[in-house]
Amino acid sequence: MKVLSIVALALLAAAAPAAARDVYVLVVTGDQPAAVRGRGATGLYVPGQGLYVSREEALERLGRLPQQPCGAIGQCEFELFVSVPPLGAQKNDKRYEMTILGDGYRGILVSDRTRIPGLVTISDIRETVAALETGRDPPVEWQASDHPLEELRELDERLSDAQAAQAPATIALTLALIALAALALLTRSALLARGTLLYPLAAIALALTASALHLVGPLVTTLIVLAAAPLALVVAARVPLTLSVSVFLAGYGLVLALSPETNSLMAIGPYPWSGSRFYGVNNQIETLLLGPTLAAAVLLRGWRLVTLALLSLVVVGASKTGADGGGILVFAAGFAVLGALLHGRPRAIPLALLGVVALGLAFVGVDVLAGGSSHVTDAVSGGPGELFDTFRDRAERSVSIATSSVWQLAILAGGLAILGYFATLKPRFPVVDAFLVAIAVSLVVNDSPTKVAGYGAIVCCALRAWSVSRERVGIESPT
Repeated sequence: MKVLSIVALALLAAAAPAAARDVYVLVVTGDQPAAVRGRGATGLYVPGQGLYVSREEALERLGRLPQQPCGAIGQCEFELFVSVPPLGAQKNDKRYEMTILGDGYRGILVSDRTRIPGLVTISDIRETVAALETGRDPPVEWQASDHPLEELRELDERLSDAQAAQAPATIALTLALIALAALALLTRSALLARGTLLYPLAAIALALTASALHLVGPLVTTLIVLAAAPLALVVAARVPLTLSVSVFLAGYGLVLALSPETNSLMAIGPYPWSGSRFYGVNNQIETLLLGPTLAAAVLLRGWRLVTLALLSLVVVGASKTGADGGGILVFAAGFAVLGALLHGRPRAIPLALLGVVALGLAFVGVDVLAGGSSHVTDAVSGGPGELFDTFRDRAERSVSIATSSVWQLAILAGGLAILGYFATLKPRFPVVDAFLVAIAVSLVVNDSPTKVAGYGAIVCCALRAWSVSRERVGIESPT
């Protein structure tokens, strides 16, 4: 028996290198070999996060890879060809190719971590190699395409266009929202106040339309964002706020579920070109949606209020739609505090906030049972330790972002000062107080403090103007 055991161990040891050689990875700088391009399945990936990337950073994130060839191309069971940036710091504005040969891989690569056909993450590459070496299902799969290289070229252009449009579109959105909110507060116009609340929804809707038509660009997107202002005023004058918000949330949820790349490439949503968030609802969109949703909730009662709350949670937090874990807690906190204040029970707010945590965990649990999968479900499934690490990482990123420049620190300080000012104003309004508590929760659980505080201050101004205008006319209107 002892001899047989030694022989078996020797055979296993001899077989291990052979198994490793079934997967071969060639890392190249620049274009991939001509013999590889157009064969197998090809995709793009972002080599790092932040403003700059480098070959060194990309190789570090790729980790150890099996780089011993089996012979000529085509002799290994799986062969991966990965392009990386040149040496030294490079601007993070270029995507790099990855090609997989073997086992029927054809067309373009797809990954659930990006939900953008043709785009994968750098961690996908590392984990795909490990899965192929051990015979497990890899995270990167393939999708048929008659012209994969042309499709990837078009995707790369769309990513570049969205990246170029992001800054001017965001500036236009911010300035227009500030102007509308200030006018609404100064004039106490109910129409202007409703229009201000609806303006972000109109801007998102038009930006989604442009993305679906492949019309994203600096000029087009900026004009669309500005054109959303008169559109919002027209809708505010003709359609009840409750109906406008409900229809938008339902439509936005369908886009997120059925065509996530449309949302990802609309310039004011996620920023997939940065290598961080690839799909769903980011903190900017979350904050812009929170104000009008809570305002609509004030006008509803009973099952309609519950329906709106559930709809917003599904759109923002479900894995198939927004996949925003922080957004689940933020919206749940907003609705919980609003409900307590509308029922005249402010002392119940601490208990309601404790219930928010339980509700968030239950929501993610139901999401998992329904087949949902995202970074949110992964964090919760990892247990308390994984959740603690997630919140710690977010806190560190928040501090890093807030202190990264004088402008970031100034926006954060200015936003917090304005929010604090509105918190002291009288008379008090339930919707404003609920919004302030939700923003406080957002600053704790999310990692974009300047966006949360900055946009939170502007939206809070709009909510204050809307509440004052309703009190001035003394009506309980459905608008």
